[in-house]
Amino acid sequence: ELSNSIELNILEPFYLNDFGETRTILLGPNSRLNLFHIPNDITLELLSSSKNIHLDADTKILHSDQSADGEAILYMKYRGTKQEKKSIVGTYLVQIKPIHYILLQSYLSQETSSLFSSIPVDYKLPLSVSYHDELGRRFDATSISIRTFSYRGDMIAANFNNSQMYEIIPLKNGSNILVFDGGLKYLRAYLPVQANNGFLLPKSSISTLKQLYYIGDIVCFETNINNDEKNKDRWSGDDGMYVDSTYGIGQMIMDGERHLHLKIDGQTITSERFNVQTPNEIKLYKGANDFLYDGEE
Repeated sequence: ELSNSIELNILEPFYLNDFGETRTILLGPNSRLNLFHIPNDITLELLSSSKNIHLDADTKILHSDQSADGEAILYMKYRGTKQEKKSIVGTYLVQIKPIHYILLQSYLSQETSSLFSSIPVDYKLPLSVSYHDELGRRFDATSISIRTFSYRGDMIAANFNNSQMYEIIPLKNGSNILVFDGGLKYLRAYLPVQANNGFLLPKSSISTLKQLYYIGDIVCFETNINNDEKNKDRWSGDDGMYVDSTYGIGQMIMDGERHLHLKIDGQTITSERFNVQTPNEIKLYKGANDFLYDGEE
């Protein structure tokens, strides 16, 4: 249960039990990762050209500095009487990357949900938090300070610095995404696959390249979005997406069908094929420009 602010320092153990194919250890800046399940006849050796990833040989802790970029190779080698073999029994690629977004999931297990005809209002759902890079890969260790604010008991916002608030975007599959690198000039959209193929609230894309990637049952896509000089609060993209930041209205073309999206009092309403009843307080603009523009109300 979140109130005002919370500060957590969580060290999740990482088990070095993969002696086959090389895999990646993903660290955030200024993070620590405890290494466990190291066999007695194995010694660890870290080779880093960037010099911003370090290994404490005594505590078996990997830690990174404040840099947002770096790479190292972690070798597992025989030691003691087997040292003459000079044999590498396993390797890990260690990378430092900036955190791209946080995925918050809160849902009932199938066993628990079968006990309820409907979820009680005051029922507290478990919350899991994971951190991901721009490719959707989950971080093995991160370090971040978050101040949280709760509204109406069902909406949360978070503050990472003194200048900007970041809103949690609710997804219909019970997950939420908390997006970094914000600002109205940079937009990024997140698509829940199991939510009628509708995007909820666009956010930033600093990259000039279009990308499409999957994280679990969520599709994330990036696009170049050009700001309309005539109206600073409206953007459009060449992939059929239109955004009006004032009213939170947008559309997207999915499989040749149009989907309308409204954001009303913090609640996102997704309408497939435009079948939606809009409240009187919401103004929809329509005109010759196919969808949203400064025109007829």
